[in-house]
Amino acid sequence: SKYLGFFNAGFKGLTGEEETLQKFANSVSIPYIPADTSKENYTVDHSGNLVIIGPDGTQRGFIRAPVNNAKLAEQLPGLISGS
Repeated sequence: SKYLGFFNAGFKGLTGEEETLQKFANSVSIPYIPADTSKENYTVDHSGNLVIIGPDGTQRGFIRAPVNNAKLAEQLPGLISGS
């Protein structure tokens, strides 16, 4: 929840066991390298790819990095609503 504080208040975070999170991240092509959380200011290495997950939990879109912000802003409402 501390990490989510850097983003829009409407963003939702994903939590769970490390193995489950890794499986999910790999299944939607957004792999990451787990951090050493024993350090206070740790970082997580991850791709710049973006996956859109709808409110129903289904994958609505995948955007490969680098992200074109103008195009994303135009397409995002339709991806979220599923239309």
